[in-house]
Amino acid sequence: MRLSASLASRRERRSPTSAQAPGYMTLRLSKRVGSNGVVYASDIQQPMLDILDQRLKSSRITNVQLCSRRS
Repeated sequence: MRLSASLASRRERRSPTSAQAPGYMTLRLSKRVGSNGVVYASDIQQPMLDILDQRLKSSRITNVQLCSRRS
């Protein structure tokens, strides 16, 4: 949790996440940055982003933006 505290130490901030089992850090960071902040989540595997997208929808989290690393 130290990583999330340092990346998102203030509300209304932007935080990146990458390759975190579908959403482990992403969900925590989205709470840390608050509703006015943004978390950018990326993964090289599209299925992981799809799972995260479903978790975000079921949790009604709207401050996470998914970023595909596919070319």
